[in-house]
Amino acid sequence: MVEFLKPVTLLRLAVATSFSCCVVVLYWTTASIGISGRNSDDSLSFGVPHVYYSENSLSERALFRYGNATLALHQAQASNAMSARAGVNGVKATHATAPTVTGRSQNACLVTSYGTDGIGHQLEAKLSCIAVAAASRGQLSYAHRPMDEAQHGANASKAEDFFGVGHAVPKLPYAVAYDAGTMITRERSPLPFMGVCHETSWFDSGIRGPACKKAASGSEGRRVVFQADNCFDEFYCSVISKDQGGAAATWRKKVLPVLRGALFRTIDNRTLVSSQHPGILLVSAHARRGDGKTRGASGAHLQSIIRGLGRAWNGRVNVTIHTDGHTKEVLEEIGTIDEDGRINVRALGSGDGVSLEAACLDIIRADVFLASDSSLSRACGLYRNQDPSTVVHPSSAFLPPHLLARFGWTVAKTEDRGKGVKTERYDVAAGGFVDVTNDFWAGIVGRNTAVQIGQKGTWKLRVDWSSLSPVSALAREITSAMAHCDSSKGARTFKHLGGGVGMNLHTWALGLCAAMDGGKIILTQNPWRWMDERICANEEHPMLCYFGDHLPEANCEGADSWSDAAKTFLDHFETCPRYMNERRSVGDFMGAAMEYLFQSVRPEVIAEAERQAREAFPEGLPDPNNMVTVHMRWGDKPGEVGEKTPAEYFVTGVKRFVQMKGLGGSSPVHIYLASEDEVAIRAFGEKAPRNWRIHTSGPTGKGWIFQMMSGSNGLASLGALLLSMQSNHYVLVTTSNWSRLINELRMNVVDPRCSNCTQMIDLHPGQWPHQHKDGKITFDSFFGTSVDPAAGADFH
Repeated sequence: MVEFLKPVTLLRLAVATSFSCCVVVLYWTTASIGISGRNSDDSLSFGVPHVYYSENSLSERALFRYGNATLALHQAQASNAMSARAGVNGVKATHATAPTVTGRSQNACLVTSYGTDGIGHQLEAKLSCIAVAAASRGQLSYAHRPMDEAQHGANASKAEDFFGVGHAVPKLPYAVAYDAGTMITRERSPLPFMGVCHETSWFDSGIRGPACKKAASGSEGRRVVFQADNCFDEFYCSVISKDQGGAAATWRKKVLPVLRGALFRTIDNRTLVSSQHPGILLVSAHARRGDGKTRGASGAHLQSIIRGLGRAWNGRVNVTIHTDGHTKEVLEEIGTIDEDGRINVRALGSGDGVSLEAACLDIIRADVFLASDSSLSRACGLYRNQDPSTVVHPSSAFLPPHLLARFGWTVAKTEDRGKGVKTERYDVAAGGFVDVTNDFWAGIVGRNTAVQIGQKGTWKLRVDWSSLSPVSALAREITSAMAHCDSSKGARTFKHLGGGVGMNLHTWALGLCAAMDGGKIILTQNPWRWMDERICANEEHPMLCYFGDHLPEANCEGADSWSDAAKTFLDHFETCPRYMNERRSVGDFMGAAMEYLFQSVRPEVIAEAERQAREAFPEGLPDPNNMVTVHMRWGDKPGEVGEKTPAEYFVTGVKRFVQMKGLGGSSPVHIYLASEDEVAIRAFGEKAPRNWRIHTSGPTGKGWIFQMMSGSNGLASLGALLLSMQSNHYVLVTTSNWSRLINELRMNVVDPRCSNCTQMIDLHPGQWPHQHKDGKITFDSFFGTSVDPAAGADFH
C-alpha cells in the first residue's frame, strides 16, 4: 500500500468543486460609544478578537517625552538627550499632497505625529498614531505628515519614500494626508513620557472630548489637526495594555498588510541583505550603540540568545547583526558562539554600504529578530508578519515588560550573577521573569518561521499571499474599479449561496462582473455558512473574513446604505457584456477576479496553510518540480456532471508527469491529494505505485458538501487551497469549481511569478457559465466527458 502522510488530528485537504473558501476579518471595537481616557475603564482600545495568536508590537520605550534620539544603523554623533516637541502651529509646512477627506475620515477628530528626531523614532511615532486612530473606529483619524528632516545625518525624504507610509494612507483605516492649505495644527498636550500611564494625557476624555468638539465646530475655517511628536502615551498605556493581546492581531489584519504593501511596492530580491535557504535559520539582530549604547542589546545578551537558538536548531544558523557602532567591537563583545562553525555571525554597518532601510528590510524578513531597546528596532519589528514571539526584545527601564509581552513579543533580560550569564524571559501569566529553557527556544524557532526544530526542510509557502500586486491588466482594472467609492454610482449586494466554497467564490465573481458592468462596487452580506466564527464572529461582510482590505467593504464606509445596493444574486445571474464577450472569455474574467480577490489573504488563512504543511509534510515541503497536486472531486459531484472520473485516470495523469518531466529520480515523487471524499483518497492510494509519497490535508468526509458546511471547514479549505499551489504540476477536473479555482490561481498568481513554471492535465473539462462560439453567455452547464490521460490528455 502507498504511504500516506496525514496526521491523525488533521482535517483533510480541501475540497470539492464547490468547496472554495471563505473569508475572515477581525473587528476593532471600543468599549463604549465615546473614546475615553487612558485612566478610565472605557478607554480607547481594540476589542478582543477571536483569533489564536497576537502579533508584533510597535513599541518604543521613549526615553524622553518628546522623542528620544535614535541612532539606528548609521554611526552618528551623540545628541542632546531631549529633542524639542514639534507640536505647535509654527512648524514648517510639510509637502503632503492634498487629501480627499471623505467617508470614514470625514468627521473624525484629526491627530498627527511630527518631529525631527532619528528615522527610527519618527517612524515608530507615526505608527503609534496610525494604531491609535485605527483603534478608535472613526472617532479619531490620523493625518499623515511626511518625514522631511531627521537627526544623525539621515536622509528623511529617502526614508519617507522607502517606507511609503504616505502611499499607504488611502488604504489605511481612518487616515488622510495632511494638507497645509485646508488644515491647521494645534498642540496636542499634555504628552506624558512613554510608559508613564498614571499621568494626565491629551487622550483622556476630559481633555480630548472638549478639544475635538471645539475643533468640529469649524470656527477656524480649516480642519484642526492635533499634533505632537508621537502617540506613545495612548498606544502603550491604553491600546495595548487594556486589550489583552488583541491589539496585535488587529494590527496584523487591518494595518500591517497595507503598510507592507506600500513598503514592498518597489522592492525585489536584489534589495535584500540576506538570502533565505531551506534548512537554514535566518536570524537578524540590531545592536544599538552610539548615543543609545545603554539601551542596546549587550554582547552577552546576544551571545546567550544566539547560543540558545543554536541549541534548538539542528542545522545552520546565519546571524546578521546590524549596528551603528564599530562592527569589530560588536563582534568582540559577542565573542565565540560555537566551535564547529555551524553558527555563522557577521556584523554590518553603514561602513559596509548597508543603509538603514536595507537593514530594516533584513530585520523584517528574518525568521527570528533580536531587537535593541530602540525605536528603530520596534518600528522594523512592527512590520514583521511572522509569529510575534520571534521578536526578542530586551528588558527596558522605560516601558514595563508586560506592555510589550501583551503584543506577543518575547521580552528577555540577561544578567551576570557571578556564576555566569543567565537569560530570563517575562511571563505574562507569572507576572514576572522566569528561566529560559531549551524547550522555549525550540518553540521560538519552530513557530511560524521558515523552518522547524530538528528538520532540514521548510514550510514557508512559495507565494506571500498577504501582499500580491495584481499582474494582469484585467485584475488591475478590477482593483481600480472596486477601490472607487462613489455613492452616486451605487453598490450591489451579494449573498452567498448554499453550495460549496469554490462555487460561492465563482458566483461572487459573476456578481462582481455584473456590478462592474454597471459601474458599481460589490458588497457581501451575511449569512455565509463557510465563515469561521472563531476569527470573525461579528463581521457583517463575509468576504472580509478571509480576504484583505483591498475589498470595497473595507474601504467604502456607509456603502450599505447607498441607493441600489439591495440586489441579491441567487438563482438568476446577470450578464456583463463589457467583460464577458467575444474578446474576453468567461475564463479570462474568472481568473482575473480570483487574482484580484487573493491579492491579500488574511494571516489566519496563511497560518492555517502553514499548519497543514507542517503536519502533512513532516520533512518539509518538497521542491515544486518534484510535486504534483491532484484534485479528485467525487462525493456528490458525479450526480451533477453525469459521471465520476475513475481513480486510475488520476494515477495515470501523475504518471505522465513523472515520465514526461522526469520527476522523482533519486527522490520520491510527492503527491498532494486534494479531495473531500475519503473513498476517493483510498481509491487513489490503491492504484498508485508504492514508491509515491501521498500527502493530504483539509476537510474530508463522505464528500457531500451540504453535510460539511461549517466555518472551521471553510478556513481549513482555504488553507489547503494555498498549500495545493506549492506544486509545478497539476492533475485536475475542471467540471469542479475547486479545480477551476486551483487552475485560476496557478495561471494568474503562480505562473507570472515563476516564469510560467507550471503545467496542468485536465481529466474532465467543464465550463460554467457557458460561453458560446458567438460570444453569448448562458448560465447553464457545459461539461465534456472524462479524458483518459493514457490516450493523450493535453498539458495546459
